[in-house]
Amino acid sequence: NLREKINNWSYMKKILNVLREMDLTVYQSDKFNLDSFHFDPFQDEGEEFERSRIFEKDNKFGKFVQIKSITKTSNFSYFLDGSRLTYKIGDIETTDHKFMPIVAGQIATGVCKRNDGKIKKQAIEKANIILLHSSINEDDLYDFKDKMKAINIRNAPFIVETYRQKNQETRPENFAIATIHKIMQELEIKMLTEMVES
Repeated sequence: NLREKINNWSYMKKILNVLREMDLTVYQSDKFNLDSFHFDPFQDEGEEFERSRIFEKDNKFGKFVQIKSITKTSNFSYFLDGSRLTYKIGDIETTDHKFMPIVAGQIATGVCKRNDGKIKKQAIEKANIILLHSSINEDDLYDFKDKMKAINIRNAPFIVETYRQKNQETRPENFAIATIHKIMQELEIKMLTEMVES
């Protein structure tokens, strides 16, 4: 809702101030949700498909196949899903005087369980993410991570990481989004691992 968005932006401003207090050159930009803007694709780049066999072969039994159920209910009991929001909150000046985006993210991973036809929450984990360009000094990165421990949004901790721009043709925001997506997938794997081992 609107109040939540305003609170989020006030937190983002606080994050920029933390960077400024560390004597890093930070510029406030128009804040916007990166999920609403479509830059060049960052996923599946370079992936090649066998064009001679794009689709499966026609089924000899026709277009639709009837599957006979051997049980009255589905064999699936657990359902995993993840959610991701990404924002550009400003730009930071690198040591070679380039302007690279500061990207924030909010991720959540949840598992639901079906029991007697009812869906109930099994587990949920949330995290806030701040991504800085990989050119940041290691001491500054460590200091920033330490300072971010005092800031908390929606009872979720902050993960501070860096992203690397692997080529000049792709916008740096896309590499940041891909990094946040990877962190979300790792959170999903962690949750599944804990469920299996418990």
